[in-house]
Amino acid sequence: MNKFFKTALLLLLIGTNTLFAQSLFDKGMGYFQNRDYTSAISTFNQALESNNRDAELYFYRGSSYLMLQKPNIALVDFNQCILLNANKNEAYLYRAICHHALKNYTFAEGDYLIYKQSQTNTIEVLKSLIQLMEEMQDYAKAAEYCTEFISQDPNNVTVIKKRALYYLAIDSIDLSIKDIDKAIQINKFDTSAWMMKGNIYYDASMFMKAVDAYNVVLLYEPSNLLALLNRADAFMSLQLFEESIRDLRSINMLDPSNTAIYYDLGFCYLQTGQNEKSIFYLTKSLDFEKENLGNILTLRGVAYLNQKMNQEACSDWKKAENIGFKDATKYILNYCK
Repeated sequence: MNKFFKTALLLLLIGTNTLFAQSLFDKGMGYFQNRDYTSAISTFNQALESNNRDAELYFYRGSSYLMLQKPNIALVDFNQCILLNANKNEAYLYRAICHHALKNYTFAEGDYLIYKQSQTNTIEVLKSLIQLMEEMQDYAKAAEYCTEFISQDPNNVTVIKKRALYYLAIDSIDLSIKDIDKAIQINKFDTSAWMMKGNIYYDASMFMKAVDAYNVVLLYEPSNLLALLNRADAFMSLQLFEESIRDLRSINMLDPSNTAIYYDLGFCYLQTGQNEKSIFYLTKSLDFEKENLGNILTLRGVAYLNQKMNQEACSDWKKAENIGFKDATKYILNYCK
């Protein structure tokens, strides 16, 4: 066989293999588009046996594995795709998704950023970067990506509120409140934003401002149990116990099964000198506050003492002391023989 004939035959075989691989690729794409990813993978495997230098085959096989939630296998295919065609931008995105799913956060961020550079509209990839930074608990960088997002979509309340939370996480309370106010300016009826504002002020021990925000929530949603509970807690922190009792009683009427408020009612009634009611609710709370028994018994003892029921008071304090609640000891020394 002469040299020319050998070359011609080789070119013919290559061409035949290429056509066969293309036919299998088209068949695999049919499966892929119909979401039959298992059949697509099987067909792409056959195609790769004929042509293992086709980046598109690796890309779509990797995509099929990713759709089947097998990011570890898909990652290998996207690596090979990029090796064969470094300009395949979508491969960087999908490889980033694989790394993200596998918690390879640094690699994921790198690939997201490579893909981002190739895009004119970066909204979707910024969403992924924000989520990635949140999972990494890098809230400063999450806030930066939010800022970039907001520059493209200034009225996206969801992202504005996200950035508020990230600012709060890095102790930038003023910036956090500024974002919440921006969200409220866009939609003054957004009770979730008002609730966030109240919670931010509450966590910063700015209780009166927290109450003001919860007031707005309750203006729009009078039966909002969380707002009532949060406002009751803020009132307690301000030592406005009658106001706290009012909110706690409202919760009790709206949700009689809510046992978490019994202790708070008992505590507030004690502070306002309503000892019988305090004893009633502290007694009810004993069945539901197993980790707080020492404190409840001690407070109920004080309520009993105020009612001149010294025997019952001493009994409660001794029970509290026996389970290791040391604050009860001073009452025993002062009032019990």
